[in-house]
Amino acid sequence: MVKKGLRSLTSSTRPGISALKKVCGIEADTMQEDHVGFTMGPRLNAAGRMDSADPAVHLLLSENEEEAAEWAGRIDMLNQSRKNIVKELTETAVKQVEDRGYHENEVIITGGEGWNEGVIGIVASRLVETYHHPVLVLSINGETETAKGSARSIEGFNMFEELSKQRPLLEKFGGHEMAAGLSMKVENIEALRTELCRQASSRLDPSAYVPAASIDLQVPLSDITVAALEDLSTLAPFGMANPKPVFLLEDVEITAFKKIGSDKTHLKLSLEQEGNRLDGIAFQKGHLADQMTVTANASFIGQLTINEWNNFRKPQLMMHDMAITTCQIHDKRQQKGLKQMIKALPSGTAAVVFQDKTRALIEDDLPDGCTLYMARELGEPIEEKYTAFIDIPTSIDELNQALHLCRRTEHMYACFFTEEEAYFQHGGTREHFKWFYSFLNKYPSFNLETLKQKLIQQKGWKGEDIDFMAQVFTELGFIRLDGSMVEFLGSSEKKPLTESAAYRRREQLKQMEQDLLFSTYKQLKDRLLGELLLEKQDNELREKVNHGL
Repeated sequence: MVKKGLRSLTSSTRPGISALKKVCGIEADTMQEDHVGFTMGPRLNAAGRMDSADPAVHLLLSENEEEAAEWAGRIDMLNQSRKNIVKELTETAVKQVEDRGYHENEVIITGGEGWNEGVIGIVASRLVETYHHPVLVLSINGETETAKGSARSIEGFNMFEELSKQRPLLEKFGGHEMAAGLSMKVENIEALRTELCRQASSRLDPSAYVPAASIDLQVPLSDITVAALEDLSTLAPFGMANPKPVFLLEDVEITAFKKIGSDKTHLKLSLEQEGNRLDGIAFQKGHLADQMTVTANASFIGQLTINEWNNFRKPQLMMHDMAITTCQIHDKRQQKGLKQMIKALPSGTAAVVFQDKTRALIEDDLPDGCTLYMARELGEPIEEKYTAFIDIPTSIDELNQALHLCRRTEHMYACFFTEEEAYFQHGGTREHFKWFYSFLNKYPSFNLETLKQKLIQQKGWKGEDIDFMAQVFTELGFIRLDGSMVEFLGSSEKKPLTESAAYRRREQLKQMEQDLLFSTYKQLKDRLLGELLLEKQDNELREKVNHGL
């Protein structure tokens, strides 16, 4: 029946069908089940969900193109309104579930007065995707003190059977194992919540609440071709009793990604493996973009289709889920301004600073939920899954020590803020030191502040560079400082500048800037992950993107 129906839709000359195809953007020569299930069907359903099914009926019965185009445009607008309402209600429902702790219950029951009855089933499905618990979403009528509900379930919890056990609490209900609809009095909602949770507790073990995916085959990208997918299509049409094959792609590099859609709720990906490329799309997964980085290696599960656009055909992954197996390094080095960097950190971030002046600048501006750590004071491992390195460490040892304590980190934000890069400071070079030493030989005693002002005016040197050279020569025993007075002690012994601790610290800082500030993203990633992976030999890394496989 489905095969014949798709053939009929392909060849149909009905104005309503043609107009519906046009607003759906269907340009394929052959209709497929996805065209009906994901583009035509939702638009036809939207009319009844939002108000009345009449516009859909008028469209299908239209006898001329002009009339059909008008009705098709109307149901397309209704479908867009439906999407907007679903998005708003889903966000409201998630907030209610989180705020009231419903997600800790075996069965999630949520709802509100005036919630659109036509879309609460879609909202229930979205909540099941988010929490993987049985869900009942209610639209409450405050005047009649009644509620209409739509339920969605998970494997192992037969929603129809479980609701049947609570007939006295319901006015009417119907459905099947995975979905149901009902009406009830508001006064019975809490009793139903208690009973359904009790029933789920006795029927489901903890593993039931962990999402599981059935995978048909693991494939390398090199096997994913248009020809192979055309062969696969001989098994079509796919549907509930003949599901599309689900494939696993492992160790695939993410080369690009972005949020798409009018509300940026969807995700578009570009993948690569050994020179083979594949585009992917994931509906309702736009939020994962905030937890991903390019060049990351990941595993994906999903269905494979042929994408047709402007007469060009290529394979495409319809992603269901993904897992990233390495800590994500988020490059924030190009962000301007320390406070802007801090405000952009996610809640729950461990903000690690290496320099006292940085701590003083940000300690009052940390976002709620973030914790400030001074690197040299760290003793125990950092427990947060988000870690940000705010400024530049003064040495490689200091960086490595901090990295060793971040072995539980799943997302690392590389800020490495500095007000003035030591690498590009021209003061304190060997030529400066040579000139300064010659000056000391000529003038063994002088006022440093007076000399400083002259050098600033005549040579354009910086005062801090002159102070730095004086500190280095003091540590090397060439001069003695008494307040602002300098006394040259003289020395026939040559000493390298590196014997000065201050000089070594500055050189180390330059090297750190070279490694951390001026490196490519790949060099930075390899540098930071290299230390983290050394720890992995003794400590299991818990690294993943939101949903792990």
